[in-house]
Formats: sequence, structure tokens, C-alpha cells
Amino acid sequence: MEIASDYVVYVDESGDHSLTLIDQLYPVFVLVFCIFKKVDYANIVSPLFKHLKLKFFGHDLTILHTREIRKSRNEFSILLNENTRLGFFSHLNQIMEEIPLTIVASVVDKQELKENGSGLSNPYHLALGFCLEKTMMFFREEEQGNRKTFVIVEARGKEEDRQLKSVFQSVVDGENSLGIKMPMQIRFANKQTNVIGLQIADLIAHPIGRHLMNSSQSNRSYEILKKKLWKWPNEEMAIKIHPEKRKTSVTTEVLTPTGHSQSIYP
Repeated sequence: MEIASDYVVYVDESGDHSLTLIDQLYPVFVLVFCIFKKVDYANIVSPLFKHLKLKFFGHDLTILHTREIRKSRNEFSILLNENTRLGFFSHLNQIMEEIPLTIVASVVDKQELKENGSGLSNPYHLALGFCLEKTMMFFREEEQGNRKTFVIVEARGKEEDRQLKSVFQSVVDGENSLGIKMPMQIRFANKQTNVIGLQIADLIAHPIGRHLMNSSQSNRSYEILKKKLWKWPNEEMAIKIHPEKRKTSVTTEVLTPTGHSQSIYP
């Protein structure tokens, strides 16, 4: 009988993985693994976000989604009120600072990938392999390397999920740079299941992408998150960037109408 890990992992991405049409305003694909101790997730993380939702929406059915939050759309239209917006982001900032969490991240520069002759590679599959390897190294440090851990991924479609599961299985079965088997199992969850771990991963991916595109631009949300990156403060080890030719090929500066840097937690 396999021994269960003390951890659970939630995965989400920012950007799309297409190499055919690359958005020059956001030409990167970011994948993040959010690693939680199960006891912390159940007793600290989930209650904090439940309280946030109850406070601002009156129920806990709201699904936190980066794009809708940033644009104040749908349920997040309440953020069009300046006082509500400031209160919401202040509360969210506090939670993101407080929650016990380890982040493993990979960023794929799609334009660079396409130009260097690897245009047939799938950015999602590349990033997945990198994140799995780094997560396994983290588990070995935590003496969890021989324990079964579930990796929860958002379902995207029958065929995409099938392909992703195949790549995942290949990596954990030994096709990785470590040359070892990884006792991890993938599980898919529909976004509407309201899994807070997936929502946290969604909130984290975009600021990391923005930072890598333009590290000189003010990015308060990244300042909150960076301390939770595994191997921080060595950013070169904390975030796997591919291709490795240069840290990022993009210096596009995206500003809000007020001139402030665009991030999730203003």
C-alpha cells in the first residue's frame, strides 16, 4: 500500500500554448504548481478564502478568476466601486502574504521557442515536465519523495486532457532529467467545482508572467509571491525559463489607464 504524501499540488497557467498566433503583448506561457501541506490547506488556506468570498460577495460560490478580477467583470463588477476595490485587494493581499505555500513555476518564451527551431514543441507539455521535475526535487528535500501525491489540474477538454495525461504519465514514469519515477498522480477538476487551490494557482500565474516580461516594471503582486517561490531568493533557480538563451525576450510594458503597473493585487 502506497504511503500518502503530506502535500497536495494545484496547477494552473497564464497565457495560451499556441505557437501559431502569438500575442505580442503577452508572448509567454506560464505554468505554476502550488504546493500545500494538506493540513495547512484544510485548516488555514481554505477558511481564509471562504471568509474573503463571504465578506465581499455574500456567499462562497464565487470563483476567483484573474482576468475577471482585473477587468472587474461579471461578479467582480463590485470592484468598480473604488472603496470596495481597495478593500477587496487589501484583504486579498493580506491572505496571499499569510498563506503557507510553496510555488514552483516555469515560463516558456513562445516567440523564442518558435524562432530557435523548436516550434513543434507544446509549451504546456514542456512547462509541465519542468515543473514536475522541480516539484519532485522539493519533495525529496522534504523527505516525501517516496510518497504518493495528487496533482490537481483544471480540465480543458477531452482531447487536451488525454494528451496532457499522457505527457504527465510519461514524465512520472521516468522520462525526465532526474531519471527516476515520481509517485505523483494527476486528477482533473472542472473549474465550476470551485476548488480554491486551482483559483490560487490562477491568481499566481499572471503576475509571474508579467514580471518575466518586464522585471523593471513595478509589480506589487510579484513582490508578495516571490518569497514563496521554491529556491528563492535565487530567482534563476526559482523560476525555470525556456529557452534558456536569455531570461526573457519581451520588454513590453502594459499599463492600466491610470499609468500604474497592471497586476492582480494593486
